[in-house]
Amino acid sequence: MAALCIRTVLHKQLGLVRRGIFGVSNRWIQQSSQSFSDDKDKSDQGEEDSAGTSSSDGEEQGHFDEENPFFDAEEQDAEIRKNILDAALQHVPELGWSSDAIEAGAQTIGLSAMAEGMFPRGAGDLVLHFTEDCNVRLADYLVSESRVEKDSEKDPLRKSSRMIIRDAVEVRLRMLIPYIGQWPQAMGLMLLPHNAPDAAKNVAYMVDEIWYHAGDTSTDINWYTKRGVLAGLYGATELYMVSDRSPDFEETWGFLDRRMSDIGTLITAKKSLEKAGSDAGELLSAAFTTVRNMSGLNRRDR
Repeated sequence: MAALCIRTVLHKQLGLVRRGIFGVSNRWIQQSSQSFSDDKDKSDQGEEDSAGTSSSDGEEQGHFDEENPFFDAEEQDAEIRKNILDAALQHVPELGWSSDAIEAGAQTIGLSAMAEGMFPRGAGDLVLHFTEDCNVRLADYLVSESRVEKDSEKDPLRKSSRMIIRDAVEVRLRMLIPYIGQWPQAMGLMLLPHNAPDAAKNVAYMVDEIWYHAGDTSTDINWYTKRGVLAGLYGATELYMVSDRSPDFEETWGFLDRRMSDIGTLITAKKSLEKAGSDAGELLSAAFTTVRNMSGLNRRDR
């Protein structure tokens, strides 16, 4: 009985101590929270008073900037990198696809040459930027052409899917002409392990965009086959182009016309095995010349 009484008394005392401790703690948290809320309200009121003469648009933009400082910084960095790479392209004919061209681009827009450190892949970032920009310009061209074709649906001279693809490949390849003397170097950079994945994505985007505007609606294995064949056609014609010395690359466009037979076969869902190796000799010659160009031999400034 004595033990029970002692335990009861201790339990009550400990309960009082616990309530006292946690009560103080809870009151302190509540007071601190109330104090913080009051300070925040005063601060907000002061900001509203000081911004009373500002326009509502300015207030909304300022509020957005305060909430997203990292987002704005990333946007600014991306814009700076784009401006540097755009400026660097004008130095490629002289300096090649190199870090030196990026440094020169930074200096062109008034930045330090140290800004080259913003590009961890160096010249690879410059080539990828160029190919992505070319793909965007190609997409714009295809959209404008699609609108024209839509307006002339009943025209008997309306372009066939084969001609849409053929013209799109030529338009895309012509974008390389200002840098054709240095393009073998760019092709070599795109084969490096740290550049190859993004280079492959750019090719995949390009061929998918072309097939889409050519009216491809396939959802089976032909979807992959068509894009694979077009990627191969583009790559083969690109190889041929860097070794072409004919006026306005006339031989390259002739090569493209001959290779288009494969695309025409796919459009009709029939594969022509007889055409597969028709230009094998020309491809080997183009590949050999490209290797020589990449090694610094046979270089010719256009």
